[in-house]
Amino acid sequence: MFIVIDSTGLKVYGKVNGNKEARDKQAADVKLHLAVDEKTGLVIAHVLTENGKGDRDAQQVEEMLGQVEPPVDRFSGDGAYDTCKVWVLLKNWK
Repeated sequence: MFIVIDSTGLKVYGKVNGNKEARDKQAADVKLHLAVDEKTGLVIAHVLTENGKGDRDAQQVEEMLGQVEPPVDRFSGDGAYDTCKVWVLLKNWK
């Protein structure tokens, strides 16, 4: 399997007494981390984190690998995933 991994920031809005201005001020920033099977395009792993609270991309790889069935032949992500920790995880992951 060839895994492609990345993340995106999202704003989550809630209702505050129907007041749009109040609602905008209470928007939550979250980050959605996704792992996709390159062949099928299906999402095979995901993690949702609060922005600024342990949301670094490389920090999510271990949890996402825990959601994936081995074997993984190839792994691709942007520079945020190019860390020693990720390389060690991939090398030792079974």
